[in-house]
Amino acid sequence: MHRARAENSFIFSPFGFKFTDYRVLYYIFLLILKFKL
Repeated sequence: MHRARAENSFIFSPFGFKFTDYRVLYYIFLLILKFKL
């Protein structure tokens, strides 16, 4: 159970990012694209 939850929370474990951190970086990336465009 605990391992399954850990795997769910760490979807991008190879990159070392949590899912929440990945979403934050994704939103920042979108903002950068908007400013460049």
